[in-house]
Amino acid sequence: MRRSLIACLSLALLLAAVPAAHAQLGGLKKKVADKVAGKKPDTTATVAAKPKCDNSSMVISSDVVDRYLKSLAARDAEMQKLAKEPGQTGAFYSAVLKRQAVERRQAEYELHRGPDWEKNQALQKRLMTGDASAVQEQTALSQSINPHAVEVPELEWEAQQKGSVRIDSVMRVAGRFSECDWLNVGTERLPRLIYILVADPETKDLQGFGTSQEAAVIRPRVAELARAMNIKYVSPEDKARLKAEDEEAKRLAQQPTSTGNPQTDCMVKVQMEFAKAHQKEFEAAQKSQDVNATMKLSQQLGLEMAKCKAPGQ
Repeated sequence: MRRSLIACLSLALLLAAVPAAHAQLGGLKKKVADKVAGKKPDTTATVAAKPKCDNSSMVISSDVVDRYLKSLAARDAEMQKLAKEPGQTGAFYSAVLKRQAVERRQAEYELHRGPDWEKNQALQKRLMTGDASAVQEQTALSQSINPHAVEVPELEWEAQQKGSVRIDSVMRVAGRFSECDWLNVGTERLPRLIYILVADPETKDLQGFGTSQEAAVIRPRVAELARAMNIKYVSPEDKARLKAEDEEAKRLAQQPTSTGNPQTDCMVKVQMEFAKAHQKEFEAAQKSQDVNATMKLSQQLGLEMAKCKAPGQ
């Protein structure tokens, strides 16, 4: 049955960028991937259970987007209620919400903003002065913004079905969608178009899920929609800013300035040389979020910086 399929949302997809517990979107990533690969979607389990809807589909307008955002807000509120329920259900949704909160912190950090990024910058300054305690704090910070560090307990399949159907119903009602409009637009065309435009805001290839006029409605609100759907999104402005920051950091790294303190200058030089020599290791550890590798490199750097002697020593 289609509704049974809607309810069968796997944990892996629930914790991905797809809106948490958003029924019907559980298979979205796979379907999009199959579309790109040219594979035909498996519809054998869904055809019989579709509501009796005609072939028409509502046009995605600014009003529809507003209503969809209300649906997503209702989803979050319902998940908060589920997280407060006793037993496995409450523990499961509570952990999902916690992981999503960490994902948002991580996304902000990767954009070089927010309290975690500011803390990182302060720790970097302390590392440059040879503060050994900053190494442990840096490791703790990295762990605190690692979503995979949040363990999500298992939830019985029946309970997952029940929770997903409940959330799906709340979303549809909150957005004032009919069953057919929710099925065709709320859980299919609109989220698919959002994913496509998040990946490439300027694309003209909408893969048959909408018109250029509908994309024009969604495009100015991609950032807002991506945030509501828990999708990582980097705006063109942020991309340009991050690139400029990276280039400026490289320029400064090549032109070290003297502080007038021999020990500080020594540590800055050591840090620069170490970063250059171990650049690939740092990048690999950051990409894989390998806390142990990051800690090891930080400890090695601390040992090298500790060799810089203060005046008179």
